[in-house]
This record gives sequence, C-alpha cells and structure tokens, in this order.
Amino acid sequence: MPSWWKSSSSNSNAAESAGDGDDVDVVEAEQRRGWQEEFEDACSLSFEYRIYGFVLCFCLGWVLSFLSTAMLPQLATSPNKFAILYTEGNLLSLCSMMFLMGPCAQLRGMFSQVRCGATIIYLLALVLTVYAAFAVRMAVCVCVRVYFNLN
Repeated sequence: MPSWWKSSSSNSNAAESAGDGDDVDVVEAEQRRGWQEEFEDACSLSFEYRIYGFVLCFCLGWVLSFLSTAMLPQLATSPNKFAILYTEGNLLSLCSMMFLMGPCAQLRGMFSQVRCGATIIYLLALVLTVYAAFAVRMAVCVCVRVYFNLN
C-alpha cells in the first residue's frame, strides 16, 4: 500500500508497537519510497488486464490510423480531420505498450540515452501535425509533418 494512503496515526502506532526496532525500519523504508514506485503500485494490473488494455488500445489506435488514411482525399480541403485521427491513432498505439511494460518503464525506455532524440522528434512531429492542421491550415505542412512521422 502506498505510504500516502496511511494516516500518520497508523505510522506512529507501528513505531510504538515495535519491540526490537525492526518494524520502525520497515516503516521508514516505506516512507522513503519514491513517487515512481508508488505510481507503479497504483497502476498495477493483472497480466490478463494488461493484455486486454494492450489489445484494446492498439486495435483502436490502428483503426483510427486507418481511418485517417480514408481522409487523405479530403486533406486539401479539411486537414483537421486527418490530423486529429492520425495523431490520436499514433498516441493510442504508443500508449498501448504502457499496458505491457508499465508507464514508468515505457517512459524510461523512450527517453533513454539511445532513444531520446527519436522520441522528441516523433512527439514534436505529432504536435506540429496538429498545429499545421489547425493554426496554419495548410495541407502541405500536414503532409510534411506526416512524412517526418513515418521516417
């Protein structure tokens, strides 16, 4: 159980009931846990639910990405629909791996020294795709951003 769920009275009771000091060490170690461990504990799912979440997010992301290709003929007149479907599909597919690996492990892997540059370019290209569709409203800019996402 995360340490912030416990009241201060339960921690003091545990410290008072300690006969030889071992319980106090356990309480102190639990209080020193970082926010990442507490977040991982709060997000823990069974293996079955992790698979369900992965399959659901990945399939929904794939469907949205496929639907965005159906909007390609309308890209010149309405780049907004394409950009939203494309970006949401990519983000859902990316988040699907968080069900398998866990959110902190996925983010650590994405921003590791080897992958950090590629992750930043990919996420920046997704943001610029939406920006080009809504603020600039130019289909050519959207196509250029999509090209950078695919390569």
